[in-house]
Amino acid sequence: MRRKIINVTYRKESNAFPDWLKYEITILNSEGEEEIVPAYGKDLEDAISRIKHDERVNRFENAANSINPFIYLLLWVTFMSGIVGLHYMLDEPLVILYGLIFAVFSITLIQWWTQYRNIDK
Repeated sequence: MRRKIINVTYRKESNAFPDWLKYEITILNSEGEEEIVPAYGKDLEDAISRIKHDERVNRFENAANSINPFIYLLLWVTFMSGIVGLHYMLDEPLVILYGLIFAVFSITLIQWWTQYRNIDK
């Protein structure tokens, strides 16, 4: 069984952000337990999409944290070896620069995507 939303309660309007609303969403887990999750959004659909985003980010972080750091080092060495090999094959020095820009852009995009979470503190 998948997770289901069984109840939504409107709590209040946000004081800090106008036009944002706070909801308490009751979710029935696959084990049969109920979980109450606070969520903010401009409407209910936005609040639910934020909860889904948070779950995807948590799954991604758990998977990334479970990988041995040696694997990351191996991936980096393999990536750089491919770029250097492509540089020698094409005899184009900008290949290394483009490869490093791609790596920095990818890492920055992943960090940006994982830092925006809807956590009620």
